[in-house]
Amino acid sequence: MDSSVSEVQNLRDEKVAKDAREAHLLAETTRQADEEKHRTEAKLSVEKVLGSVTAAGYGGLFAFMDELLNVRICAGIKNVWETW
Repeated sequence: MDSSVSEVQNLRDEKVAKDAREAHLLAETTRQADEEKHRTEAKLSVEKVLGSVTAAGYGGLFAFMDELLNVRICAGIKNVWETW
């Protein structure tokens, strides 16, 4: 009788260990899928911004940022002169 009780306990322990491994695998797979989704969404956002920059007539992001910074610097200088 003791051997069947220990067999049942062993089977339970094995099932608990198997369930824990499966839960860990599911959690890891979910985490990886979430990371991949985030990377894909970020890539699409960057592509959308770059597409908008190109559609606005800029040769690329560098040209857009160069003009943006120059406009802001000029506007800042103008504000300084006006307040002085």
